[in-house]
Amino acid sequence: MPELSLVLKNDSCVPLLAHPHPGVQSKQGLDEASEGESICLLLGHLDTALLLLDPALQEIPWGAYLIPIDAFTELQAKVMDTQQKVKLADLQIEQLTKTKKHAHLTDTEVMMLVDETRMYEGVGRMFILQPKGVIHNQLLEKQRIAEEKIKELEQKKSYLERSVKEAEDNIREMLMARRAQ
Repeated sequence: MPELSLVLKNDSCVPLLAHPHPGVQSKQGLDEASEGESICLLLGHLDTALLLLDPALQEIPWGAYLIPIDAFTELQAKVMDTQQKVKLADLQIEQLTKTKKHAHLTDTEVMMLVDETRMYEGVGRMFILQPKGVIHNQLLEKQRIAEEKIKELEQKKSYLERSVKEAEDNIREMLMARRAQ
């Protein structure tokens, strides 16, 4: 019996026992695989696959569909990379939202003070005396820049989400094409 490994979503490999799977049927479509070709047996889940190390396997799990491992791996890597970029964009949007809110609250407090109040801007290790109008303009500019960056990141995030959906649809199409054959 050939050696099989279970390839999990996080790309770790778990060796399987050498005895046949309880729900095993005959070698469905295995004849289509060329000698020595790596193939991926999908068990109906996009996040779980069996990596066949020996194409001479006599039996495969019931309901498995064969697709070339390189195409599946490429699409899976694209999905994972894009999902990671979406998470990063979410974190950046959250941080910019906090920055914008902080600048807004600070500006609100500054505007309630009388014009003669001494205000200092921190520059490195020192503080510079600034008029109220300059501080107010800096805080408004900080809010505007944060808002622009948030809009850019949201557009990027929506593009990335469409890209993930497209890659997942491509994986499903590959599976459907193999089922139809």
